[in-house]
Amino acid sequence: PMLIKALQDSAWWVRAAAAEVLGDVGPTAQLAMPVLLGALLDEQVWVRRNAADALGTIGGLTAEAGPVLATALRDEDERIRRNVAFAMSKHAVPIPEVISALRDALRDEGRYVQYYAATALRRMGIPEANDALWDSMLTSRWCPVTTKKSPY
Repeated sequence: PMLIKALQDSAWWVRAAAAEVLGDVGPTAQLAMPVLLGALLDEQVWVRRNAADALGTIGGLTAEAGPVLATALRDEDERIRRNVAFAMSKHAVPIPEVISALRDALRDEGRYVQYYAATALRRMGIPEANDALWDSMLTSRWCPVTTKKSPY
């Protein structure tokens, strides 16, 4: 309860630290899920980043989290997109809004975002997720982010 309260502190660094510690607590921090999902929309990047990381460790994502997760998968900061895609790859809950956002993430400029999005879709194992993955793979003739300066 004290960490949940700290996630609502006025100081961003307290909120970021609380999210990180809740992630360290792991699955027993399930009570913090609603507040952690709210933290994905925080104004400070480190709060969002740590909340996304904690969600991947805690798990227990449900369909109610879909709109927030989909928004976070489109965050302006690559670290948040990567951590949410990673969380979804660990806890592949087939949520329609998330499948759509993961489909978009397959074309993300961040390679790790792309990888974790593909992994999440594959692990969902439902036709909609498989279709999103295959549509992306079949229409990709080359990797648009591979250059002479960045071959990996």
